[in-house]
Amino acid sequence: MSDTDPDAALERMMAKVAATQEELARVRSNGEALGGQVRVTVDIDGRITDLVLDPALHALHLSDVAAAITAAHTTALTWARAAASEIQRDLHEDPYVAAIAHRTATAGLRKMFARKEPRATYTDTEESHPPQVSESGW
Repeated sequence: MSDTDPDAALERMMAKVAATQEELARVRSNGEALGGQVRVTVDIDGRITDLVLDPALHALHLSDVAAAITAAHTTALTWARAAASEIQRDLHEDPYVAAIAHRTATAGLRKMFARKEPRATYTDTEESHPPQVSESGW
């Protein structure tokens, strides 16, 4: 198989995409707040997969605990996104992937602009005419 063989290139790209998806599925990231009293683990989609709350939190107001959970989740999500970007970098830099992404996006735009929306038709009755809008928008 040569470097210019489209079938071989497609197979390599598909294998790379599959490996990237598998690696992304394994990503877990952690965030903590209140000195580690709140610990959150998220997956690549930002879903919480683990939440650990220190029993000492019972002395805090619930709004403070909620804010700490949110902060820990935000930190974990930031790290998960950074990990995803790093994992996907090789894929995004692949010239075959870039070419396919460009062609797909271009085709999608062409389709979107080619779409013709049906126009409303009105009979000549007062109730069927669209409301008139003044220059002010009201």
